[in-house]
Amino acid sequence: QWLTLFSECQVEFTRQVMPGETVTVRATKVFFRRMKLKCNVRLELADGTVAAEGTLAGVGVRRDG
Repeated sequence: QWLTLFSECQVEFTRQVMPGETVTVRATKVFFRRMKLKCNVRLELADGTVAAEGTLAGVGVRRDG
């Protein structure tokens, strides 16, 4: 079993997203090594307007059990 831990976040929010609005999240991998993943991400509304963008990272660890 693996557990994913969120480890880093640098995001700039540029627009408010209202309930009911459709959004698309797009990500491109910066790197994946030693069970750490770092991605550039972008949150877009249905009309293509960018609502947020930045960098997110996380690490996978084995779950004891």
